[in-house]
Amino acid sequence: MGRDQVMCIFNKTIYSNATIMDSETIKCDSPSLYNAQGYSKMTDQMLWYDVEITVDGGREKAGPAQRFNYYRDPKIHDISPNSGPLSGGTKVKVTGYGYNQ
Repeated sequence: MGRDQVMCIFNKTIYSNATIMDSETIKCDSPSLYNAQGYSKMTDQMLWYDVEITVDGGREKAGPAQRFNYYRDPKIHDISPNSGPLSGGTKVKVTGYGYNQ
């Protein structure tokens, strides 16, 4: 790839460095969920970006754009039981909400 930089492009406007993990995996740092005032951009609507990759510093984009979705972290209220044998096999009940994302 020479001296050109591998980058991720979010919605054709936000460029971030990409990390090449192996011959089939590239990791991108997603844009912040916070605006300039420090407030979350997350609303009741799903927040997403279309992501593209460039291997030549942005001159050409590789492949079709892929959808990247942010999601709210699920809220866990209780895990029962809170311990069990090291051998495993214990049924666990997790109580909370926000799992259906």
